[in-house]
Amino acid sequence: MNEQIHSLKAIDHEYSARFNLLLADTQREWEAAKQAAKENQDLTPAEALVREQKATLDLIASKISRYATIAPAIYGLYSLSPYFLMEVLPRQKMSELLNSGNTTPESLMDLYALFDTVYKSAMELKVLSLSTADLAGKLAEQAQKIEQAQTAETKLAPSQQLEIITQERDIHAQQLPENLYSEFIAAAGAMDGMSPAQALGHYRSTLEHMAASKMAAVNPAYAPPSLSSGGVTVHFPVENPNIKAPLSKPELEALHELVYLQGHTEIGTKWQSYHDALLKVESARHLTSTAKALGALAERANQVEQALETQRLAAEAAEQARLSAEAEAKLVADEQARAAEAIRVANTFKAPGPASASSSLFLTPAGTAAVIDAAAVTLQAAIRSSIAAITGLAAGTVSGFFVGVSALVYSSKLANGELPERYAFSTPLSDLISHDGQDLWAIAASGGSVDLPVRISSKTAADGQSEVFVAKADGRVVPSNVKVVAATFNAEQNVYSVTTEDVPPRTLTWTPIVNPGNSSTTLPAEPTAPPVYTGVTVTPVEGRIDTFPGLAEAGFDDFITVFPADSGLPALYVMFKDRREDPGVATGAGQAVTGIWLGAASQGEGAPIPSQIADQLRGREFRNFRAFREAFWKAVANDADLAKQFEPSILKTMKKGRAPVARESGQVGRRIKLELHHKNYISKGGGVYDVENINIVTPKFHLEIHKGAEE
Repeated sequence: MNEQIHSLKAIDHEYSARFNLLLADTQREWEAAKQAAKENQDLTPAEALVREQKATLDLIASKISRYATIAPAIYGLYSLSPYFLMEVLPRQKMSELLNSGNTTPESLMDLYALFDTVYKSAMELKVLSLSTADLAGKLAEQAQKIEQAQTAETKLAPSQQLEIITQERDIHAQQLPENLYSEFIAAAGAMDGMSPAQALGHYRSTLEHMAASKMAAVNPAYAPPSLSSGGVTVHFPVENPNIKAPLSKPELEALHELVYLQGHTEIGTKWQSYHDALLKVESARHLTSTAKALGALAERANQVEQALETQRLAAEAAEQARLSAEAEAKLVADEQARAAEAIRVANTFKAPGPASASSSLFLTPAGTAAVIDAAAVTLQAAIRSSIAAITGLAAGTVSGFFVGVSALVYSSKLANGELPERYAFSTPLSDLISHDGQDLWAIAASGGSVDLPVRISSKTAADGQSEVFVAKADGRVVPSNVKVVAATFNAEQNVYSVTTEDVPPRTLTWTPIVNPGNSSTTLPAEPTAPPVYTGVTVTPVEGRIDTFPGLAEAGFDDFITVFPADSGLPALYVMFKDRREDPGVATGAGQAVTGIWLGAASQGEGAPIPSQIADQLRGREFRNFRAFREAFWKAVANDADLAKQFEPSILKTMKKGRAPVARESGQVGRRIKLELHHKNYISKGGGVYDVENINIVTPKFHLEIHKGAEE
């Protein structure tokens, strides 16, 4: 046994030196692991700290793995921990060998080797336990440094943070002695439905309660009984000098085993009260240390969960916003679709083919307009007489601004009250001019136009009624060229149709007279005949010659439609109501003016609408452009600065909504008053009520502008 005692002392000496340098060695090992993790890497400070954290976790994991590999070796003597029993267990084992009758030098050497392996393994476990505990204590500080160094862009994802917290939780829990760990798991119970932070908080409370219970159960220690022999009495201290706090994990497991053996076997009871008290105190220390570590993890987990909750709420809000936006977009889209459909319907005019081929028609989106029964003449007769009257005048007699009024149209709103009533007028082209059908087809195919002697348009009368008039197309005041378009057949709807290119587009349809391109005697389903619309009344009048000084401002929105030869439909002349008759809201800011405002009415683009006048008009709704014009001149007459530029007699007229007289040099024949000119023509999409699109010009300059545009 002396050899065994000598060997144990050598092992104690070796590990005593290691224990003295343990913290320094662990620090060097840790620094080396961190450096290796960052070597040859271009890292930000936050990234470097994350690498160091991973290196620490990996180093701890390797030590825990090695601990698990070595641990079985310490139980080679009766499956008991050797820490506090190396005086008892080897002696018992040697006695058994010597009494077995099988003692040989080899068996003795094997037994001594077993003693060394058991004891050295126990010392190695203690080294691993202490170094692991030291490294585990660095984890919280590392996490704090990472939190401080990371930005919103470099911050680990919450799931990654929780994964690291879980690793640290397991490391701290594994530092508990096996008996305490088993007791802890049983006391914690099931934690179904708890979040990571809640579970960690529950673990902390459980460990704290266990620690308090251990301390409450500590009883006073007392010294073992004295021994007397040969007149000599030996007194023992209260504490066992070979078992002192603090104890490592494997040592505390060994003490737990020793206390059990002292209470349940014949191993002896020396220092039993001290061993029991020390076991409880050290157990409480280990439990408290683990509770503190898990409590810190609970706080970190709670922060992560708060971040997750913030993300969840943000995602939920974003999703709700997305759904709301989608719903709003759908509402807007539906409303736009309804508005688009309303606009489409309001700009679709359906005509019966047979009636169109032989007579003049007024078309509204709701159907063909009814002609008043008491009319003295027919609609077509009124149109023809007006054309005859205007074309029969001697050249130059009317200076291009006398017109024949052919009908009165009483406009109303659509049934839904959303859009103004619009109308189109259709009459056989033969009423205006003789033509060659084949030539018209060729012209339509090339996108061309033809010259007409007369054109038809509309204007708002003083009483608010819409008057359709025939004007002589002299090519100067009234352009004579009219576009020719070809109608196409829609087999699905069994109608011919034409759609204009303006915005919004307008569509006209005609039912066929004969079955197009089909030799079968069976016709397709007859399209529904366009209804007769009674919301307006058309009153034909005998052609009369009226003066119309504003003819140059009139819009001619018309075209010629040609149909396939097998349609049975002749070429038709179609015009739309002048858009100046539609209501609208004034827009635009106008321009600041200085000096003689109307001095520019005969040059450049004309005189702009002053900004102070635009401010008064902007946002106001006008029933038609005539009402806008009257409001404009009234506003000018009532402006203190602008009024100074007009004679009192002229101002009196302007306050009634009438335009002032232009200088004599700017007058043309009986066109003597200043006129409003749309720079971007209404027929080309120019805004009717956009003050930025309206300038004031003299009649002469107005004619020159339009003549230049034609050339």
